Amino acid sequence: MKKGLLFSALFLVLLYGTMFYLARPSQNTVVEDLGKPPAGLSALDVMDHYYSGVGDTRNYYTEINNPKNKIANPLIIITGLEDITENWWPTAQQALAFGFQRIYIVEIRGQGRSQRVPGNSNTSAHIRYFTNYTQDILLALKEIDKTSGRPEKPPFVIAHSTGTLVYTASLPKIRRHLPAWEPEKISLWTPLVRPKISPLVNNSVVKPLLRVFESLASTLGLTLLGKRFYPRPFSENKLTSDPEKHKWSEGLRYSQKLNSSGVSLRWALEVFSAADQMRTDNYKVLSQPVLIFKAENDQVVRNDWKIDHPLVEVVEIKSAQHGLHIEKDSIFQEVINRTFQFFLGK
Repeated sequence: MKKGLLFSALFLVLLYGTMFYLARPSQNTVVEDLGKPPAGLSALDVMDHYYSGVGDTRNYYTEINNPKNKIANPLIIITGLEDITENWWPTAQQALAFGFQRIYIVEIRGQGRSQRVPGNSNTSAHIRYFTNYTQDILLALKEIDKTSGRPEKPPFVIAHSTGTLVYTASLPKIRRHLPAWEPEKISLWTPLVRPKISPLVNNSVVKPLLRVFESLASTLGLTLLGKRFYPRPFSENKLTSDPEKHKWSEGLRYSQKLNSSGVSLRWALEVFSAADQMRTDNYKVLSQPVLIFKAENDQVVRNDWKIDHPLVEVVEIKSAQHGLHIEKDSIFQEVINRTFQFFLGK
């Protein structure tokens, strides 16, 4: 039995190492000058905030205010994997134009300015348990409540990709501990319902072996090399059909050295299991209206899913890729208009 486990672990080491090697970016990739931000990506007057997440991680959120506006419901934006606050400036600008007084953009742990957690990959997103994410969301809201004050009206929430799963799974904690911050409505942009992953990670035979291997690697303190973030050529990107916004986003991440790239094995096992459980439970945590956007040309998450929930409406955005918030203006504006009309009942 022990020999079988050892053989399986060694096999997985070779397999996993090969996957990382094949995923390395080309050394010939050229970093272009950032130049001026495309229209809609100019800097906003933001306030930086940090709070202590699970394990005393130093996590980040930004606050944008316009007290002259009339909409008292705060807007909370939860970013996704390999995402940064600056990608959400156009959405925040639109929210200000629609009349929101308070906007908060929360970067999930290991992304952007939120601290990367040491794990068995030295550059990739890593979590020990999926509940680290959900507890972080609660701690972020507690910090916002403490720093900015309790909201007059319930918030509206936009969450993207991995952030959709993180936020949705956080709802029971929010209801129990911070009911004033339970959202009135939620919009999920290209949610992580069914990730596009290697079948090995969710294979009923291989998955337990991967968990054994991950446990051994963690116990022995092994660090797999992972891959360093490097700007992808536009032709290889899976997020947007707008070359200028792609160039801006990739270049900004590189210049800021906000370079978390890829995920650790532990991350994949924890997050994909949470996604499976959410589907199995048919999103029973939802008790408010939810508007979900699929992207027709999504290459990051799969679109072959249905959610049979009375409070959920699903809309597919034609010609769109995964990063709706940095998509070309015609696509972005459609998503923005639908989102805020949904929030404001117009």
